[in-house]
Amino acid sequence: MLSIEPPVLGEVTSQSPKEVLSGAKMNAIAVLILGVGYGVAMLLSISPWYVFSVIVLLRIYERIPYWRYRELDAPAMRAAIAVARAQAGSGR
Repeated sequence: MLSIEPPVLGEVTSQSPKEVLSGAKMNAIAVLILGVGYGVAMLLSISPWYVFSVIVLLRIYERIPYWRYRELDAPAMRAAIAVARAQAGSGR
């Protein structure tokens, strides 16, 4: 039977929460959602203020994890990556 080698994975990359919370993106999304919410409120004959308040509260609620996040400085980040790699290597 042939032995199958594990796949070689590249470095994991992602966006920083500061990039995700950039003002232009968040404002554009908020305007779009508020516009759709207004349309839904008109179709369902309910108060637009109710829909707007729910949308605003949900937008605030979804930002809480980003507000609490603190970026690590470069040396601490390298140390955390080294620990994660060591733990991943010992788990095999």
